[in-house]
Amino acid sequence: MYKQLIASALLVGLIATVQAETPNLEPGLWETKATMRGEGGFPMPEQTHTSTDCMTEEDLAGGDAFFEDVEQCEFERREIRRDGADFEMNCSDPSGMSMNMTATMSFHGDTSEGTIRAELETPMGPMTMVTTLEGRRIGDCP
Repeated sequence: MYKQLIASALLVGLIATVQAETPNLEPGLWETKATMRGEGGFPMPEQTHTSTDCMTEEDLAGGDAFFEDVEQCEFERREIRRDGADFEMNCSDPSGMSMNMTATMSFHGDTSEGTIRAELETPMGPMTMVTTLEGRRIGDCP
């Protein structure tokens, strides 16, 4: 479950908001590299995933570039600013797994960076996943 939830959030850059400032990100084709690692009692080797997404001015202004609706999750806090964004959300599924995810992002025009920390309760016990994000504008949208 945790990989699917984190992947869903990462594929579009992560953060949704209502009535937010327009982030300091240039519209265009963006490449995002996400590196995930496990910590604590269940360490796992780093896994890296790279994705590309087109972000339009409308996506950025409306917050659509930052969030894909993820069932089974509720936002506890979400904030987007010109220079970055922060959020916290809680997720659970019928199998009994739950996750608390916090994220901090920084926006720099044609680059972005961030960290996501996910605390999971699994049938095997508690687990912590940390994901670092690096984004960069690579050109115009096709």
